[in-house]
Amino acid sequence: MSTSIKIDSALAAEARSVGSDSNRSLAEQASYWMRLGRNLERMPTVSVRRVQDVLKAQLDFDDLADEEKSLTLAQLESELFQPKGDADFHAARSQAGLPYTVLDANGDVVEVAPNGRRKIIA
Repeated sequence: MSTSIKIDSALAAEARSVGSDSNRSLAEQASYWMRLGRNLERMPTVSVRRVQDVLKAQLDFDDLADEEKSLTLAQLESELFQPKGDADFHAARSQAGLPYTVLDANGDVVEVAPNGRRKIIA
């Protein structure tokens, strides 16, 4: 079920711009920010910057507080199991004659050759 809401045009433009970097639509970016805000209000001791630094490999996971670790793991899970923009990446790799990897329904890492053949690699 979806609901329409009004968003300030400057904020909408920013969400559209930031979202495009993560292959999210305006609606997906707005939803992401709303979920993030909701979770931050529930966990006031969490530093989003520290979580982002871990996700960028600029800070060690073990340096996070427990609540920050939970948020980091949730973000990683979201990125791993609900990736955005993979179709374009896969098409570009195939057109260049290069393989790509995917996670199949069983959780196996599968290499997909340009000809479409699949091989479990992990």
